Amino acid sequence: MEEDSIRVRIKKARLALGMSSKEVAEEIGVSPVTYSRYETGKRTPTIKHFFELSNVFNCTIDYFLHIEGEHFEIERKMRDLRAYLYLKENLINAVRTYLSNVNSDDKMEREVANSYLDYAKKEFVQMKEYRNEWLDIIDFGTIDEIIKDFKKGKA
Repeated sequence: MEEDSIRVRIKKARLALGMSSKEVAEEIGVSPVTYSRYETGKRTPTIKHFFELSNVFNCTIDYFLHIEGEHFEIERKMRDLRAYLYLKENLINAVRTYLSNVNSDDKMEREVANSYLDYAKKEFVQMKEYRNEWLDIIDFGTIDEIIKDFKKGKA
């Protein structure tokens, strides 16, 4: 089926991220013409470029080749978990920075603290977006609860 072809899946992945074909070409180390040929089906990516595409699009090579099943599901869940843990680490660092500067006498340090709090809130929202049926065991609470836990030394 045309809708399941490699070229269509490559293009769908690019469009889902809002990237231009030139941006993807630069990311994977090919010319824009070569990348364009991937999306038109005139050329198939090499194994190396499939790996590069999977990194750029945050998916497995299985997605492009339309190989699904238990292995594909496990890979997807592991990718979601890695993304969650990365966002969690960013959130923790942002909250720590916020707390270390929020009560400062220096106006600039308080502004920096507030910018880190804004950043933490964005990371928190992204973490919730990555939450799927497999990650439902994680209790997120609210950003205010997380900050309170930090102040109490629980996190």
